[in-house]
Amino acid sequence: MKITKFFSYLIPFWKEECLVLFLSLTGIVLGLANPYLAKLVIDKAYGNKDFKLFIILIAIGGIIFILNGVVTGLGGYLSRYIYLRINFVLNRQVFKKLQGLPYSVLQDGSTGGYLYHISYDVETITRFVAVSLPQIISFIPKTLFIVAIISYLNWKVALFSLMLIPFFYVLPFYFINPLRKRITAWIKNSEGTFIRLQEAFSHIQLIKAFGKESNEIKGYIKDLKNNFRFNLQITKSEIAISFTSNLVSRIISGLIVFYGGYQVIKGKMTLGSFSAIAMYFSQLSGLQDSFANFLQEMSRGLVSHDRLESLFKMEAGPIEKIEKEDAIFSKGKIEFRGVTFGYKKDKTIFEDLSFSIDGGSFIALVGPSGCGKTTIINLTARLFRPSTGGILIDGFNISDVKTATFYRQIGIVL
Repeated sequence: MKITKFFSYLIPFWKEECLVLFLSLTGIVLGLANPYLAKLVIDKAYGNKDFKLFIILIAIGGIIFILNGVVTGLGGYLSRYIYLRINFVLNRQVFKKLQGLPYSVLQDGSTGGYLYHISYDVETITRFVAVSLPQIISFIPKTLFIVAIISYLNWKVALFSLMLIPFFYVLPFYFINPLRKRITAWIKNSEGTFIRLQEAFSHIQLIKAFGKESNEIKGYIKDLKNNFRFNLQITKSEIAISFTSNLVSRIISGLIVFYGGYQVIKGKMTLGSFSAIAMYFSQLSGLQDSFANFLQEMSRGLVSHDRLESLFKMEAGPIEKIEKEDAIFSKGKIEFRGVTFGYKKDKTIFEDLSFSIDGGSFIALVGPSGCGKTTIINLTARLFRPSTGGILIDGFNISDVKTATFYRQIGIVL
């Protein structure tokens, strides 16, 4: 799993992201001060019955609470700004890519599928890049800070903790591959459901005219059942990750509390230090829960990223001749000269087709369904290119005419 592929989305906003990380680190430092203040309250203020020190420590805690709220608010605003910007850029890139694909390529897909890319895949990647990724980046320094503070308070407890901490993060990885496979299956089925809805409403006139409402309802209910089944499978994986994480967290926390309590009873550690270590370890357990959520979001993000990557790799079709002519059509005479075309290489619609239509004429193309009437219109409008032969308007081969010039002089009424 190459998580580094997501960092490219953050590069254009590196200044804003650096500020977010700075605010995040500031918030981490402020948040780490409270357990130490609790230690001072227990060991110094309570132990020495020093009310003045107690008031000072409470005041410092209040100031830290307010500063932490301000820092968190600013960081949240900047994170939302980056989220919206990345979402905007990704939507623009996907839509630009789709608009740049030729009609022949777009026809192989479905409108609902392309809409699903924009509505789901873009949103999933944006959420992971703008929200989850920065959180995991700040996760590393916070872990190091906590371990350093625990080491300062009691190096034996810190060493004992370091031996147990790896179990926090190793076990959830066991469930990642099954979760990713289930998410992939769910996305494919959800996309199919989305496509069905789009096609049903876009062709509602035909559905009503032929009385096919019951068929559409049955098909939609079948898709919903599949979605229900895939969602349950995903939920099982997510619950397994959460349960494993919580179980390991409780066991490790219990061992730390037991060992720390032993140190207090033997007089090797103060009650205040033990309380602070317990609070720091509680924060560490919270990070472990965040890590489990991160793995789940990463699984979704990787699936959506692979889907968008496949879209961006779609080729625009065969390399065409360089457009060079800025032609003006004055008469509108259309000529097909030895045109051969087929939507598939092994199956042609027509071969060596030649005819001409005088400018200003009104022509009706008549024939059975599938004989090539619409294909002739699409070829004339340059939505497809012939395999061999040429199509001319007023003597100009339309493949050589500049795109902007050509479409300024073409009109289609469906």
